[in-house]
Amino acid sequence: MRDFAALTNATVLGLEDGKKIELAEVEDTGTCDNIIIARDSTIVSGGHGDITSRIDEVKALLDQEQDTFRKEKLKSRLGKLTGKIANIKVGGASSTEQTEIKYRIEDALNSTKSAIEDGIVEGAGTALLRCASSLDKIVSVNREFDA
Repeated sequence: MRDFAALTNATVLGLEDGKKIELAEVEDTGTCDNIIIARDSTIVSGGHGDITSRIDEVKALLDQEQDTFRKEKLKSRLGKLTGKIANIKVGGASSTEQTEIKYRIEDALNSTKSAIEDGIVEGAGTALLRCASSLDKIVSVNREFDA
């Protein structure tokens, strides 16, 4: 609830350290640009609150946590706060095809995670593009010597 309140610049009502519901005002509700509410989920975009302190707080809790289950929950919470979370639904004509597609997606996700953690090495096409102007100079110098 506190994360949601920080995201929308709202006030937490009714909890021990929150404001009493009887004293609530319109300003306590918070604002955002767009919100989609479904039975099992709520998506907020363009919240007018400042969540940097909440993100720092969750990161600190994540560094201190030893329990694997709680660590995963904190990672999920951090992903939701930073807006860097995605649900990928995989389908196929048969269970074998669905399993193959699932493994391909897992490979792609693991490659992306590895690239984020360890860095990315540019391919040969990028290297050639970056040195193209230097190659033009070398070619023109060689042509002068051949003549």
